[in-house]
Amino acid sequence: MMKPSFKLQLIGGILLIAGLISVLLMQNKPLGDYGNYYYGARIAMSGENILTEVYDSRAFNTNVQEAGEANFFLNHCTVTPQTILFYVPFALIPGATLSKSVFGIFSLLVFVFAFIRFAARYFPDPDWRTYLLTVAGLLTIHYNIQLGQSWLLVTALVMLAFLKSEKAPVISGLFFAIAILLKLSPAFLLLIFISRREWKPVFATIVFFALFTLGFGLLFNAAFQSLNEFYSHSLMRISGGYFSDPYSSSFQSFIVLLRKLVVHDDVLNTTAWWSGSERSVQFINLIFTGTLMFLIAGSWNQNTGLFARVRILLLFLLLTSGYTSSYSFVIILPFLLSKEDTLSLIKIALYAIVFLAPSRLFDGTNPFLEEYKMWVMLTILIAETFPAFSFRIIRLEQAAIVGMFLIFFCMKSLNSPETLPMTYYKPEVINSDYVTGAYFRNDSLNYIINENGTFRLKNLVMKPGFNGAGWISRNNEAYKLNHVNVILIAERNDELLVLSDYRRGPGLFHLYSLPKTDFIRLKTE
Repeated sequence: MMKPSFKLQLIGGILLIAGLISVLLMQNKPLGDYGNYYYGARIAMSGENILTEVYDSRAFNTNVQEAGEANFFLNHCTVTPQTILFYVPFALIPGATLSKSVFGIFSLLVFVFAFIRFAARYFPDPDWRTYLLTVAGLLTIHYNIQLGQSWLLVTALVMLAFLKSEKAPVISGLFFAIAILLKLSPAFLLLIFISRREWKPVFATIVFFALFTLGFGLLFNAAFQSLNEFYSHSLMRISGGYFSDPYSSSFQSFIVLLRKLVVHDDVLNTTAWWSGSERSVQFINLIFTGTLMFLIAGSWNQNTGLFARVRILLLFLLLTSGYTSSYSFVIILPFLLSKEDTLSLIKIALYAIVFLAPSRLFDGTNPFLEEYKMWVMLTILIAETFPAFSFRIIRLEQAAIVGMFLIFFCMKSLNSPETLPMTYYKPEVINSDYVTGAYFRNDSLNYIINENGTFRLKNLVMKPGFNGAGWISRNNEAYKLNHVNVILIAERNDELLVLSDYRRGPGLFHLYSLPKTDFIRLKTE
């Protein structure tokens, strides 16, 4: 490994100083996503049942409040269970804020170390493009540190995995396995090695990930049950774009645009342009995904460089994931800088927009404009694929691309395709994003809502004749209707009042009305 030049050391210094400033700025700020990781690991370490105390959002928030935290809402249901294993060392640190600072500094140092080594290998003599893109990427680094997100560390692990893939494929597999432990999407980068017929890193990744999963299952209470819950139910919905608010322009992707246009929601999306079903959204999205796959498969030929392949694959994942956030863009940054693959000024400008522009810049305008970053990424993907496009010979790499499309197809087809027969219960009154608990007594409903991180208790007089099931706050049995959680609160003739995470990310509940006959039918399917 050649010694980093002064220019690279300067870039490393810029990254380090900017990152440390972000660490200082995050003091006395909300925990953000890091609260999920920190408290999830702490509860698991205490011997509590992970399934009922971590992967039940109502119980999880109750546990966090009992630990002394207040006025913010957490949801661990969308986090890969094995992630708990990684965060155990950080959960040993007393105090969530201190732990978040330590994690931020650790992630930053590993990222800068990996970035400099990666740069010394692939772009040892940086020019003005390198400086410009590095500065543009500082904002994504800031978002990761501020929120306590792990994409900074994931990006570092991916860089190290590529560096070690030729001379130390087993170590490369270890780095990839840890990255996949933190975020599942880096698993698709293994297609790069499959396309190059480099099997050792692929097999090593599979073995290490299996060992991590087994270790997690043996160490923690109800860990295997939480794995089954996540991979059998939650992941099905996350892959279909149901991460939190599936209509939010915080997530810049095609399926979010489709839902805004087609699927009406009395609370989250009251201005849909057409009246369509979730099945129609999934069908159109699969056509869009298949079209992108055709472009990618045709551009992955022998003349396509490593960095270009990685960029194309990452852009595809970002466009089709359904929950593309600003902090995840950092993973593209190292693969924009290559002595063999110089980007044009137009591409640099487009990537800078992706890095720097706020996702919600055009909120409140129209759906096409609200998802403007999606259009920018699509433009970049077309620009990256067209020059190398050739579909005359089917090679292994093209077969791998088709295989990836089949994986996406299976994941999305397993997601609930039909609209469930549920309607909001009094959406004109109960119109907050999340309802975290409910109590029914004497024709009166007390319910807890979360508004901007603050929990509030409210009351609603109901129709006479309802029979209540008691206080719904934690560990009450949740029925699965097409992977959707449904908890019974009260009933009146054929009408059921339920708490459900229908049309939201797993674990994010609201009050719905559901016909009893439909509930019985769906429960037995």
